[in-house]
Amino acid sequence: MVSPGSRLGLSLWLDLSVARSVSGMTYALAETGGLVEIEETEDERVTRWREGELLLSGWSAGFARSIANRLDIDLHVACGLLESRCDQRTAWRILR
Repeated sequence: MVSPGSRLGLSLWLDLSVARSVSGMTYALAETGGLVEIEETEDERVTRWREGELLLSGWSAGFARSIANRLDIDLHVACGLLESRCDQRTAWRILR
């Protein structure tokens, strides 16, 4: 069980079903149905945003997580590769 104010890791946050960011804080519906405040660093917030953008562009969860954590990989290039019909494995090899 997670108590209010507990710090959760990004991977656990991604497993929660509902989340909303308000004024730099993220709130999520915990398994118990209670609202949990999740403190994130700016880096965690950027990584979470990047992962979301990659998922929206069609990357699978595993690739999206790997690319999101690599700030040396240009997000627009990564999304553009899939938009130009490059398969994910080939795109990953290009990006690395």
